[in-house]
Amino acid sequence: MSELVLQSELPRGYKIPKFTKFVGDTTESTVEHITRYLTEAGNIANDENLRLKYFPNSLTKNAFTWFTTLAPHSIQSWTELERLFHEQFYMGQSKISLKELASVKRNSTESIDDYLNRLRLLKARCFTQVPEHELVEMDAGGLNYSIRKKLDTQHLRDMAQLVDRVRHVERLKAEKARTQKHYKRENIAYIGDESIISVFNIIFEPILFRYYLFLFPF
Repeated sequence: MSELVLQSELPRGYKIPKFTKFVGDTTESTVEHITRYLTEAGNIANDENLRLKYFPNSLTKNAFTWFTTLAPHSIQSWTELERLFHEQFYMGQSKISLKELASVKRNSTESIDDYLNRLRLLKARCFTQVPEHELVEMDAGGLNYSIRKKLDTQHLRDMAQLVDRVRHVERLKAEKARTQKHYKRENIAYIGDESIISVFNIIFEPILFRYYLFLFPF
Protein backbone atom coordinates (compact mmCIF):
# COMPACT_ATOMS: atom_id res chain seq x y z
CA MET A 1 0.00 0.00 0.00
CA SER A 2 1.07 3.57 -0.54
CA GLU A 3 2.60 5.69 2.23
CA LEU A 4 -0.49 7.90 2.12
CA VAL A 5 -2.67 4.92 3.02
CA LEU A 6 -0.35 3.70 5.75
CA GLN A 7 -0.15 7.15 7.33
CA SER A 8 -3.91 7.66 7.35
CA GLU A 9 -5.30 8.00 10.87
CA LEU A 10 -8.69 7.35 12.37
CA PRO A 11 -10.83 10.37 13.25
CA ARG A 12 -10.53 11.49 16.87
CA GLY A 13 -12.54 9.26 19.19
CA TYR A 14 -12.74 6.34 16.75
CA LYS A 15 -11.54 2.87 17.68
CA ILE A 16 -10.48 0.14 15.30
CA PRO A 17 -13.55 -2.09 14.86
CA LYS A 18 -13.42 -5.81 15.60
CA PHE A 19 -13.65 -7.42 12.18
CA THR A 20 -14.88 -10.90 11.35
CA LYS A 21 -11.83 -12.84 10.16
CA PHE A 22 -11.55 -14.36 6.71
CA VAL A 23 -9.40 -17.51 6.69
CA GLY A 24 -9.35 -18.33 3.01
CA ASP A 25 -10.81 -21.83 2.95
CA THR A 26 -13.31 -23.23 0.46
CA THR A 27 -16.37 -22.69 2.65
CA GLU A 28 -16.12 -18.89 2.73
CA SER A 29 -17.60 -16.37 0.32
CA THR A 30 -15.41 -13.46 -0.72
CA VAL A 31 -18.51 -11.48 -1.68
CA GLU A 32 -20.03 -11.92 1.79
CA HIS A 33 -16.74 -11.06 3.46
CA ILE A 34 -16.34 -7.79 1.56
CA THR A 35 -19.92 -6.82 2.38
CA ARG A 36 -19.47 -7.76 6.05
CA TYR A 37 -16.15 -5.89 6.28
CA LEU A 38 -17.66 -2.67 4.91
CA THR A 39 -20.61 -3.01 7.29
CA GLU A 40 -18.41 -3.61 10.32
CA ALA A 41 -16.10 -0.75 9.29
CA GLY A 42 -19.00 1.69 9.55
CA ASN A 43 -18.10 5.28 8.74
CA ILE A 44 -14.47 4.29 8.24
CA ALA A 45 -15.52 2.64 4.98
CA ASN A 46 -16.36 6.07 3.56
CA ASP A 47 -12.64 6.91 3.53
CA GLU A 48 -10.88 4.81 0.87
CA ASN A 49 -7.48 5.11 2.52
CA LEU A 50 -8.79 3.85 5.87
CA ARG A 51 -10.78 1.14 4.08
CA LEU A 52 -7.54 -0.07 2.52
CA LYS A 53 -5.44 0.31 5.65
CA TYR A 54 -7.64 -1.80 7.91
CA PHE A 55 -8.68 -4.51 5.47
CA PRO A 56 -5.74 -6.75 6.55
CA ASN A 57 -7.27 -6.67 10.06
CA SER A 58 -10.16 -8.74 8.65
CA LEU A 59 -7.82 -11.48 7.36
CA THR A 60 -6.18 -14.39 9.16
CA LYS A 61 -4.15 -17.54 8.45
CA ASN A 62 -3.98 -18.30 4.69
CA ALA A 63 -5.70 -15.07 3.71
CA PHE A 64 -3.38 -12.90 5.80
CA THR A 65 -0.34 -14.81 4.50
CA TRP A 66 -1.50 -14.08 0.94
CA PHE A 67 -1.81 -10.39 1.73
CA THR A 68 1.71 -10.20 3.14
CA THR A 69 3.11 -11.67 -0.09
CA LEU A 70 1.78 -8.79 -2.20
CA ALA A 71 4.54 -6.54 -3.48
CA PRO A 72 5.06 -3.41 -1.33
CA HIS A 73 3.08 -0.39 -2.57
CA SER A 74 1.46 -2.57 -5.26
CA ILE A 75 -2.08 -1.72 -4.15
CA GLN A 76 -3.13 1.77 -5.16
CA SER A 77 -6.91 1.61 -4.79
CA TRP A 78 -9.73 -0.26 -3.07
CA THR A 79 -10.97 -1.46 -6.46
CA GLU A 80 -7.63 -3.10 -7.15
CA LEU A 81 -7.45 -4.75 -3.72
CA GLU A 82 -10.99 -6.08 -3.97
CA ARG A 83 -10.31 -7.51 -7.45
CA LEU A 84 -7.14 -9.30 -6.30
CA PHE A 85 -8.91 -10.65 -3.21
CA HIS A 86 -11.74 -12.13 -5.29
CA GLU A 87 -9.34 -13.58 -7.85
CA GLN A 88 -7.37 -15.30 -5.12
CA PHE A 89 -10.13 -16.72 -2.93
CA TYR A 90 -13.42 -16.74 -4.84
CA MET A 91 -14.98 -20.23 -4.55
CA GLY A 92 -18.59 -19.62 -5.50
CA GLN A 93 -20.36 -20.15 -8.79
CA SER A 94 -18.42 -19.69 -11.98
CA LYS A 95 -17.34 -16.14 -12.69
CA ILE A 96 -18.96 -14.22 -15.50
CA SER A 97 -17.48 -11.54 -17.71
CA LEU A 98 -18.67 -7.99 -18.07
CA LYS A 99 -19.73 -8.86 -21.63
CA GLU A 100 -21.90 -11.71 -20.34
CA LEU A 101 -23.42 -9.42 -17.71
CA ALA A 102 -24.22 -6.81 -20.35
CA SER A 103 -26.02 -9.42 -22.49
CA VAL A 104 -28.59 -10.28 -19.79
CA LYS A 105 -32.16 -9.46 -20.87
CA ARG A 106 -35.33 -9.04 -18.87
CA ASN A 107 -37.83 -11.89 -19.31
CA SER A 108 -41.27 -10.95 -20.59
CA THR A 109 -42.98 -12.12 -17.37
CA GLU A 110 -40.32 -10.73 -15.02
CA SER A 111 -41.04 -7.71 -12.82
CA ILE A 112 -38.51 -4.89 -12.77
CA ASP A 113 -37.59 -5.80 -9.16
CA ASP A 114 -36.99 -9.47 -10.01
CA TYR A 115 -34.95 -8.46 -13.06
CA LEU A 116 -32.66 -6.14 -11.08
CA ASN A 117 -32.31 -8.66 -8.24
CA ARG A 118 -31.20 -11.26 -10.78
CA LEU A 119 -28.68 -8.79 -12.17
CA ARG A 120 -27.34 -8.02 -8.68
CA LEU A 121 -26.71 -11.71 -8.06
CA LEU A 122 -24.93 -12.01 -11.40
CA LYS A 123 -22.93 -8.84 -10.72
CA ALA A 124 -21.58 -10.49 -7.57
CA ARG A 125 -19.92 -13.05 -9.87
CA CYS A 126 -18.36 -10.38 -12.08
CA PHE A 127 -15.30 -8.79 -10.51
CA THR A 128 -14.86 -6.03 -13.06
CA GLN A 129 -15.62 -2.77 -11.28
CA VAL A 130 -18.29 -0.72 -13.04
CA PRO A 131 -19.44 2.79 -12.03
CA GLU A 132 -23.07 3.07 -10.93
CA HIS A 133 -24.17 5.15 -13.93
CA GLU A 134 -22.70 2.55 -16.31
CA LEU A 135 -24.56 -0.22 -14.48
CA VAL A 136 -27.77 1.76 -14.96
CA GLU A 137 -27.06 1.98 -18.71
CA MET A 138 -26.29 -1.74 -18.82
CA ASP A 139 -29.41 -2.77 -16.91
CA ALA A 140 -31.60 -0.48 -19.00
CA GLY A 141 -30.17 -2.14 -22.11
CA GLY A 142 -31.74 -5.43 -21.05
CA LEU A 143 -35.24 -3.97 -21.00
CA ASN A 144 -37.84 -4.34 -23.73
CA TYR A 145 -37.45 -1.74 -26.49
CA SER A 146 -40.92 -0.31 -25.85
CA ILE A 147 -39.76 0.55 -22.32
CA ARG A 148 -36.17 1.41 -23.18
CA LYS A 149 -37.07 4.03 -25.80
CA LYS A 150 -38.96 6.04 -23.18
CA LEU A 151 -36.05 6.13 -20.72
CA ASP A 152 -33.50 8.93 -20.64
CA THR A 153 -30.71 7.05 -18.88
CA GLN A 154 -28.40 10.06 -18.96
CA HIS A 155 -30.49 11.56 -16.17
CA LEU A 156 -30.76 8.36 -14.12
CA ARG A 157 -28.06 8.38 -11.46
CA ASP A 158 -28.75 5.06 -9.75
CA MET A 159 -30.84 1.88 -9.74
CA ALA A 160 -33.56 3.39 -7.56
CA GLN A 161 -34.24 6.05 -10.17
CA LEU A 162 -34.22 3.43 -12.92
CA VAL A 163 -36.83 1.36 -11.06
CA ASP A 164 -39.04 4.40 -10.46
CA ARG A 165 -38.84 5.43 -14.11
CA VAL A 166 -39.61 1.93 -15.42
CA ARG A 167 -42.59 1.60 -13.07
CA HIS A 168 -43.90 4.97 -14.27
CA VAL A 169 -43.58 3.97 -17.94
CA GLU A 170 -45.24 0.59 -17.32
CA ARG A 171 -48.08 2.26 -15.42
CA LEU A 172 -48.73 4.63 -18.35
CA LYS A 173 -48.66 1.71 -20.79
CA ALA A 174 -51.16 -0.23 -18.68
CA GLU A 175 -53.50 2.77 -18.48
CA LYS A 176 -53.29 3.26 -22.24
CA ALA A 177 -54.07 -0.42 -22.84
CA ARG A 178 -57.10 -0.25 -20.53
CA THR A 179 -58.36 2.89 -22.27
CA GLN A 180 -58.00 1.32 -25.69
CA LYS A 181 -59.79 -1.85 -24.52
CA HIS A 182 -62.67 0.20 -23.11
CA TYR A 183 -62.94 2.27 -26.29
CA LYS A 184 -62.97 -0.89 -28.41
CA ARG A 185 -65.67 -2.42 -26.24
CA GLU A 186 -67.83 0.71 -26.62
CA ASN A 187 -67.37 0.62 -30.40
CA ILE A 188 -68.44 -3.03 -30.53
CA ALA A 189 -71.53 -2.24 -28.44
CA TYR A 190 -72.37 0.67 -30.75
CA ILE A 191 -71.94 -1.48 -33.85
CA GLY A 192 -74.11 -4.13 -32.20
CA ASP A 193 -76.88 -1.60 -31.59
CA GLU A 194 -76.66 -0.46 -35.19
CA SER A 195 -76.95 -4.07 -36.36
CA ILE A 196 -80.07 -4.65 -34.25
CA ILE A 197 -81.67 -1.55 -35.70
CA SER A 198 -80.79 -2.65 -39.23
CA VAL A 199 -82.31 -6.11 -38.68
CA PHE A 200 -85.42 -4.51 -37.20
CA ASN A 201 -85.79 -2.26 -40.24
CA ILE A 202 -85.33 -5.15 -42.67
CA ILE A 203 -87.99 -7.30 -40.98
CA PHE A 204 -90.61 -4.80 -39.94
CA GLU A 205 -90.47 -2.01 -42.51
CA PRO A 206 -92.30 -4.08 -45.24
CA ILE A 207 -94.94 -5.14 -42.69
CA LEU A 208 -95.52 -1.59 -41.54
CA PHE A 209 -95.69 -0.41 -45.14
CA ARG A 210 -98.39 -3.00 -46.02
CA TYR A 211 -100.33 -2.09 -42.89
CA TYR A 212 -100.16 1.55 -43.89
CA LEU A 213 -101.53 0.69 -47.35
CA PHE A 214 -104.34 -1.27 -45.73
CA LEU A 215 -105.36 1.69 -43.60
CA PHE A 216 -104.91 4.28 -46.31
CA PRO A 217 -105.50 2.68 -49.68
CA PHE A 218 -104.80 4.88 -52.71
